[in-house]
Amino acid sequence: MEYQSLYRKYRPKNFDSLVGQEIVLKILKNAITQQKISHAYLFAGPRGTGKTTIARILARAINCELPNNGNLCDKCKACETSNQKENIDILEIDAASNNGVSEIRELRNKINLVPSTLNYKVYIIDEVHMLSREAFPALLKTLEEPPKHAIFILATTELHEVPTTILSRCQLLEFKQISNTNLKKRLSEISTEEQINIEEEALEEICKIVNGGMRDAIGILEKASLYANNLITSEDIRKINGSISESKIKELVDLINDSNIELLITKVEEYYNGGIDLIRLANEIIQYLRDDIFKRKSTETNKISNRIEELNTSINKMRISTNPKPIFEITLLKMCGEKVENMVSIKEETTFPQEKTTEKENNPHLVEEQKQKEVPKEEPIDKYKELKKIRVHNTLSAADKNIITEIREKWQLLRNEAFNTNYGAFARILFDDARPVAASEEYLIMTFKIESLATQCNDSMEKIEELIQNCLEKNHKIISLNEEEWKDYIEDYKKNKEKYVYTKEQEPEKIKNTQEIPETTQEKSLKDKALELFGEL
Repeated sequence: MEYQSLYRKYRPKNFDSLVGQEIVLKILKNAITQQKISHAYLFAGPRGTGKTTIARILARAINCELPNNGNLCDKCKACETSNQKENIDILEIDAASNNGVSEIRELRNKINLVPSTLNYKVYIIDEVHMLSREAFPALLKTLEEPPKHAIFILATTELHEVPTTILSRCQLLEFKQISNTNLKKRLSEISTEEQINIEEEALEEICKIVNGGMRDAIGILEKASLYANNLITSEDIRKINGSISESKIKELVDLINDSNIELLITKVEEYYNGGIDLIRLANEIIQYLRDDIFKRKSTETNKISNRIEELNTSINKMRISTNPKPIFEITLLKMCGEKVENMVSIKEETTFPQEKTTEKENNPHLVEEQKQKEVPKEEPIDKYKELKKIRVHNTLSAADKNIITEIREKWQLLRNEAFNTNYGAFARILFDDARPVAASEEYLIMTFKIESLATQCNDSMEKIEELIQNCLEKNHKIISLNEEEWKDYIEDYKKNKEKYVYTKEQEPEKIKNTQEIPETTQEKSLKDKALELFGEL
């Protein structure tokens, strides 16, 4: 029997079995009961809060012949038909991989075809914000005058990226984060059903981590059940999620208060080498400091507020950096106080050099002389640039929708397998951010919202390919991109499709050599200065 991931197994099949989103559900059920169905809905909210699930239930409920208080009966012929995978009257479109104007025009050309078995043809467009700039006007024309038998349900996690012209033609329903009470209750029910032995504190730890997302919560529960042998503890949850306990957070804050720089940096090194996510660690320190103000009634409100601002700034920098560790370390040093202010200034100059304004620059002759002495700024080098181009071109030149669909259906298996003893180091990368967007017989492209995770995945390329081979039984070569890179490639592909032809890759040894980057003067200076400041930690 084929294994089914818990989040798929326990995905609600009707409105009454949903957890949270009470306002959205009331609006939709009343619309069905009163026969006031909108021609277009836009579901917006954080990931894992039920947007796609509710879209699928709504698509079936709209077509139900005997709805009960707005809920589908799940007994009539329409309910049976709409529940079949091969049903062609309920169509799901993933805008992340089908985001071109040609796909939307094809939809427009077919939209006038009447439903084959149901009363309504329902189009669910997931991640609608990923549509290209050219595709949105084509979608707009479709939404302006759709036939009576066509209903659109759009879903997005990035409402601000959806054009106002689209928003104005849809009924907007905003999804909220699910409360910890509802999350914990549902996780407890699933644990009982699956005979998973888990501590109360572990359930609370999951709720704290997922930030209101049911899908993520169930995913962590499933990983924990594969990781722990018997009883799942809160420490197990922290280990698999790359976080640490509150007592260890307190220890870090105490070291900052004591300006114990050497031990502080040593601890950061220890946690980083142990797989702790530094962005998550920074967020946990912020939460601790916030509690320090509101729960522990701290008298140093201004000082703590400044520290929170420093950490928030560093988090934004870390998200776009390929090497977040120095940024985090410098932030902690700043928080240590005045006695290390000069040290931080020196380290920042070597890590993030920038021009400083002086009184001499008011003199135009000195300014011109300074310009002549300036050394050209060294641009960051993408060591995978050529490999990305080759593998993306090779993938798109032979892309197969059936293959990428099969991979997406089995993706949770891949995530689960990543948490065994052989692949634990890569599990968080795959679970948190990776999204398979295109595939051929030979290649697989994955995208990441966070650029540094895409780089980490490429750095671990051989191990990830081995994981895919063992779990999905597919011998794919992979390449990982951030979402902006993927958008650029898609735009280029639509304009220059004829240039996307298969190119034989270099031998692995040669590719490896092309990826080696010589140490820059700036990096050497940073290393020397770091040794001078901290010694061999």
